[in-house]
Amino acid sequence: MMYGFPSTFAAIRDYGEVGPGIARAATEDPLFPTRPEGAEATACLLVAWAWEATRFMKTAASSPSIGIYALRPPPGASAVSATIAFEASLVAIDRMRESMLFSRQRAWHERLAPFVAECRGEKGPLPKVLEESLRVATLADSLLSQHYLTKSVSRFKALLLEV
Repeated sequence: MMYGFPSTFAAIRDYGEVGPGIARAATEDPLFPTRPEGAEATACLLVAWAWEATRFMKTAASSPSIGIYALRPPPGASAVSATIAFEASLVAIDRMRESMLFSRQRAWHERLAPFVAECRGEKGPLPKVLEESLRVATLADSLLSQHYLTKSVSRFKALLLEV
């Protein structure tokens, strides 16, 4: 799924680690565990955010955020694990889950806004954070439709509304 994105050579050489790390984390801790497509939808969401946040680069340039998800490690936590795709994916899943639960009263495409704001170091659902949340949700929906579903009908909206 990741090879469909244009990227730099530096990111492509890391795909060998990133793809399996995302797949393993999405399978072991899916955001939508009760759904048959739960692991696939989780993987699509992780790929969408990694693309939006860093274009799959392991470190974001000139940013306190690190890893393919541009996560900000909690105070006192080791930053090394955020550069390992599997571990970073598990942290991203936990933070996405918190974001979706926290914003469950918001529109489906805004449910990632707290996660996006945290990664970007922003306070509150600013217009640019809401736009980025929409881009990520829309891209994840597109990936799910293209790679895992036989119908072109969007199911990602329904998944996000279930959380």
